[in-house]
Amino acid sequence: MNNGNEMSEIKALKNIIAKDSHITIDSTFPNNCSIKIKESNANAKLKEIIIRGFKEEKNLFAFKLDSEKKCNNCDSKFEVGLTSLFNSSAEYINKACDAIIFYKFKEIIYVFICELKSDKPKDFKDQMKNSKLFVGYIISILKEFYSLGEKIEIKIKNILFTTKTDKSSKKEPQKIIESDIEYFKNHCKNAEKIQIEKFMRT
Repeated sequence: MNNGNEMSEIKALKNIIAKDSHITIDSTFPNNCSIKIKESNANAKLKEIIIRGFKEEKNLFAFKLDSEKKCNNCDSKFEVGLTSLFNSSAEYINKACDAIIFYKFKEIIYVFICELKSDKPKDFKDQMKNSKLFVGYIISILKEFYSLGEKIEIKIKNILFTTKTDKSSKKEPQKIIESDIEYFKNHCKNAEKIQIEKFMRT
């Protein structure tokens, strides 16, 4: 079922997600667009990364799952999680990753769930799981109301960016397969530039 709205999937996403949560796309080089993902924790060793190599801005959209909103009656700001309907003290449901990227390439929509962690990554699996559930809801909205094509394949990929290095650390991302989750682990330095193509191969 849909309401006849034939706008593109990426344009629909920009319409669905509140502007406060949008992440700016750098399209200085149209065939090599990039996105900067920032860690909100001021004490984090890995404060930001730049993911580049996206073709055409019109096929790309990124947003934060945690955003700040301004108080109506004051100048201060407060952080909002996935939804104000959830109990903020409830376990699991308010955990979310740093950024979600939707990227349409040919007849595939790639969804990259991105989390930045420093030397001792923890809790990221629950963040990825919860973020994936939210992504599933967004995809359901696209199918129900925005005519998401049946022929469009959707590939969801979890990515952990971390400064932690050990003997198994490699320049190429490692694909980790566990009983309850799959994700890429990518070792990187702060503000490192990373090619998205590395995560599209498998």
